[in-house]
Amino acid sequence: MGASTIAQMNGYLESFESTFRFNMMDMTLGRLPGVILNTLFAIFVLPRFCPDKPSIEFRDDMGREVKKSTLSKPKEIIAYIISLAMVVLMILANTLGIQVYTVAIVGATALVLCGTLGRIGKEVYNGQRSEVNELSEGFKPGKVGSSTMLHKRNPFIPGEVVSYARLSRSVMMDALASMEGTNERDVRTIGLENEFLARGCCLADACVSRALVLMEDLEIHTQGIRRNLDLLGGLVYAEALMMRLSADYGRLEAHELIYELAQMSISENRNFREVLLADPRVGSKLTAADLDEIMNPAHYTGLSQYFTEAIAGKDR
Repeated sequence: MGASTIAQMNGYLESFESTFRFNMMDMTLGRLPGVILNTLFAIFVLPRFCPDKPSIEFRDDMGREVKKSTLSKPKEIIAYIISLAMVVLMILANTLGIQVYTVAIVGATALVLCGTLGRIGKEVYNGQRSEVNELSEGFKPGKVGSSTMLHKRNPFIPGEVVSYARLSRSVMMDALASMEGTNERDVRTIGLENEFLARGCCLADACVSRALVLMEDLEIHTQGIRRNLDLLGGLVYAEALMMRLSADYGRLEAHELIYELAQMSISENRNFREVLLADPRVGSKLTAADLDEIMNPAHYTGLSQYFTEAIAGKDR
């Protein structure tokens, strides 16, 4: 029952000279006993029908046995309190002044989290291609890759992370749709919130869980990375060379010079470094040692080391 409906009903009562009036808290108080009973039932009755131990063995993707244990008593109590508080907040949302966009932001946060992890999963998925071979999920003998191409190690875990991230996109659509209220949060929006928040949180949890497994055993093939960097014969450093020569020739002339030499390297299938050294316009400004310095990929990692150490720690 929304504010406009309550105002309408109170108008009818007043027209009949009735002293009774509906209040915004009436529906909330009416729902509260049911919420309390359901919560008590879930806490004290349902656990009695659950088995003490899982009926199947859990193993991770590397074949290691995983011990599944219940939450400790303090964590269990905290989980119950959080669940009950969330339900009460949803019921009292109008009274407390919780706006629709606040709920939508929660769904958007889950979407951003899944999207970020999905991007990481996609990078690993593509990096595990046989022709790329820069990254791969953890492997141990006995782990099945392909049933026909026995040399393949298929990226199952990155695929799962990407799948969860793609499924989470629908959360944002429903979160935005739930903002279409007439005057206040009503059953049309509350009905959506219960569904998309639960789905978004479950997808985010699944995405994080699989991403943690992926990153724990992630393999980084530095030789493959270096091989791929050298596939173009040094052409990936064309921009850096142009910026270096801009100090001597100006940016426009340096651009034309490097463009000319880069196209020559491609057309004649020659190593870019050799083409540069053979050209007097470059040789008069840069030595072979200067070129080696510019064409060192280790100089182009930016702030990646800083962020890695800040997030994962220096010991990882």
